Amino acid sequence: MRRWLKEYIRYISRVFLPKGWLEWAKDRRAAPEISPGTIWLTLLMGFSFQVGSLEELHRRGRQSFRKLLPGGQRPPSADTLGYSLKRADLGGIKQLFVAVMQKVRRSRMVGWVGNLRVVAMDGTGLYSSESRCCSQCQQVAHGGGRVEYRHEAVYCQTVGPEPRVFWGVEPVGPGEGEQTAALRLVAWLWQAFKHFADVVVVDAGYAKAKFINAVRGLGIHLVIRLKDERMHLVQDARGLYGTGEPSAHWTEKQGGYETQVKVWDEEGFQSWDGVEEPLRVVRIVEERSGRKIRGGPGQAVVEQREILVATTLSKQQSKAEAIREIIHRRWEIENSGFHEVKGNWHLEHCYVHQEVAIEAVLWLMLLAINLFWLFLYRNRRSFVGSDYSEREVAEWLRNELVFSKATFWRYFWDTS
Repeated sequence: MRRWLKEYIRYISRVFLPKGWLEWAKDRRAAPEISPGTIWLTLLMGFSFQVGSLEELHRRGRQSFRKLLPGGQRPPSADTLGYSLKRADLGGIKQLFVAVMQKVRRSRMVGWVGNLRVVAMDGTGLYSSESRCCSQCQQVAHGGGRVEYRHEAVYCQTVGPEPRVFWGVEPVGPGEGEQTAALRLVAWLWQAFKHFADVVVVDAGYAKAKFINAVRGLGIHLVIRLKDERMHLVQDARGLYGTGEPSAHWTEKQGGYETQVKVWDEEGFQSWDGVEEPLRVVRIVEERSGRKIRGGPGQAVVEQREILVATTLSKQQSKAEAIREIIHRRWEIENSGFHEVKGNWHLEHCYVHQEVAIEAVLWLMLLAINLFWLFLYRNRRSFVGSDYSEREVAEWLRNELVFSKATFWRYFWDTS
């Protein structure tokens, strides 16, 4: 397992990266000594290996990254990387991202939820500062005249079994909300991939008629978590369900816990102002019982949770069990996906605080994460079920590049 570097490089270069992709790299530097292709390759591999800063990438470049470059080329310094990122051609980076993800789609390398291709859209904070800002910062005023400068973005990520790859990202601009950025992202995803998913699942923050109508206008269904008890739709569903008997109920057992699931499921609701089609509302009540250790002997515990969901999927298109699975799968992303990406892949680290550089880093980082996940879960399936973490694998790849006597540039560079 600890000699995967050659296989990783060979896998991503032969299966996903299009021929001549390094020639797509461009920036606005005048007569650069180090080519934009070298910058792209250094960043892509550095992000794959979970390198945490441009300074670390500079040190590792001098130490081992030259093994990725043909003779006559040298690794870029941290200043060169930052200077190039500020002048990067975002169109070329997105073109590479789309080309790779089109191959992922054609090869059907991403899991489904039942018979549906499901993605989640959600926003997350990237980083904040009180001393540095750029034209795309969101300014938040605090007491005492203190101003905080923030960056946020909206992501689209696969829901379902691993690998839960990313499909796109859109920064939230100053004075905007997540929904505005999400609408731009939906438009870009449709332009890049056409029917990019069967279902988009979102949290209550996206429960807006404009967003629902835009997604449905593309022929894509929605699953939306409802939390606002003031909504007419929620009140109508509460009144209809009342204390009546559930439409279905069943019991699940897992890991010493038993979960009683009750579902109320009705369609034809028309009380959401501005939404252009009737909706279906699914109410799910879960009662989980078992024994939990709390500072001593195990104690019997009972936990109850209610989930209220609106969806454009009809009962014929998707059973209530599938709707519940979609919601639970989306929580996997919220609870572990972003947490892992921020913790292990340094998504919260601002490599360069400038609007073009920030977006270039986001796209290259998500591409590197996708390639790393595809390698682990589609090529090295022995990783699944092992006790090793993704962080350990990235560390092995970094160390192997340091100590390996081999050179790897021939997998990337066409010198014919």
